[in-house]
Amino acid sequence: MIQITNHGPLITATNYWDSELARAGKLFVSVNAGAIRVLLPPQLYGALADMRAAPECVLSRGPWLDAEAPDNLFAEGIEIMWDDGSDAPYALHLTPASFDLLPAEPEAGREWVLTVWTAKDGAPHKALERRCHWRRVPQDPVAQALERIMRKLTTRQARAMAALRKTHSGGAAGRPRDPRRCPCGAMTLHRAARRRHVCNV
Repeated sequence: MIQITNHGPLITATNYWDSELARAGKLFVSVNAGAIRVLLPPQLYGALADMRAAPECVLSRGPWLDAEAPDNLFAEGIEIMWDDGSDAPYALHLTPASFDLLPAEPEAGREWVLTVWTAKDGAPHKALERRCHWRRVPQDPVAQALERIMRKLTTRQARAMAALRKTHSGGAAGRPRDPRRCPCGAMTLHRAARRRHVCNV
């Protein structure tokens, strides 16, 4: 169990970096006092450069559709995107299991603050802070883009693509994993690299 000691929005102590979760390269998100705190494992410290390039970030909550297997629908998914103004901003795609508390819509006139934490000299270190916009979406943005593409396909093309997904998809539904796909099965390795997608499964 991840334990965190808080001083308002700050983290003063935690066992996260000594946990199996961190050793497995999986991040953890803690919410307290108006702050969304992303605890990074050492394997993801390299992502800080991409995060720092963005002046703000956006947290989207809504049903998560596996972009390559539309029959895989999860009731709640979370995307945290660092909006650097590019066509391929750095983003995390998470499930509620990565959070100790899911951030709700803030009160009118208020916004969340998002901070990113690393371990430094054996203690929690705030490496980054950004303003964070919260939004509720009917579907995660990756799936929305896929739907727009699917609507442009002919019926025959759509059937062929659906058949390929059923054969080659991986991820949370328990189908065999395809080595050409990212660990969560949401997209091909090539697309994941282009979108700078990070899965936390």
